[in-house]
Amino acid sequence: MLVKCNTNPIEKFYVGKLNFGFRFGNLLVPQKFTKCDHEQFDLKISTLANGAINISNILTNFDERIRYDSIFTMFYKQDEDTYICLHNGNTYHLNGDNYCSDLVPLTSCIPEIASKVDDKISCSKAKCIFDILFKDKKKTLYNNKDKYLLNCFYHGNLELYTGDDKGDANIAQRLMLYAKGIYSWGGYITEDDESYSLCDVIFLSLGDDKVFNINENRMYDSNTTNSKIKLSSSLADEEFYTSRIYEDKVSIPKVLKLQRNFNKRR
Repeated sequence: MLVKCNTNPIEKFYVGKLNFGFRFGNLLVPQKFTKCDHEQFDLKISTLANGAINISNILTNFDERIRYDSIFTMFYKQDEDTYICLHNGNTYHLNGDNYCSDLVPLTSCIPEIASKVDDKISCSKAKCIFDILFKDKKKTLYNNKDKYLLNCFYHGNLELYTGDDKGDANIAQRLMLYAKGIYSWGGYITEDDESYSLCDVIFLSLGDDKVFNINENRMYDSNTTNSKIKLSSSLADEEFYTSRIYEDKVSIPKVLKLQRNFNKRR
């Protein structure tokens, strides 16, 4: 069942994991599925068919003998512990045999600058935004009207925290980067067993030590000692960009398009 709703404040929408619970061992032996297992498995498949993303994330609770198979989807928040999945219409809570987790407000994924997203949106519009953020390689939520000096755009490195031994942190950020063709080229693990991935991205310098990552729609303070970013060369110093941009100012969608073409050549 697909969800329909009137326009609501964008703060009511979240993205995150939907965890389907299967009794321990059943997931590996389909012929021993219980009726409930079959229903959950079919629901998972239909939810993916309606636009959710398979993240191949499986967790096992040995104490409860339940195996959780997770997908990435969008939710509408009804109250503090009740969320409706927009890709199947069912209601979920923050715990239980089938539950939602790692929820991130949709607002945290939408650009803080040059955004063309309204403060109130419908469920169908929310799902379109979900597709643009996490599935579409070319479309963006930036408008073409806002333009910035080319020498304010920089190549840089992003150190993205990916979690501890489970490695499932910052899934929304990682999927946003993957959707736009930004993949990790390396990583490291700290003494506390925290994992980080390294990605090449483009930052927009906004002054006052504020830099905006146009690939994951997030603002950073470049002067913070624990900031996990590092700026390198300005796009204004790179022939690939200067030979294709004929004005002093350029929009973010234009830079992203050139970045895709640049990455294809590497």
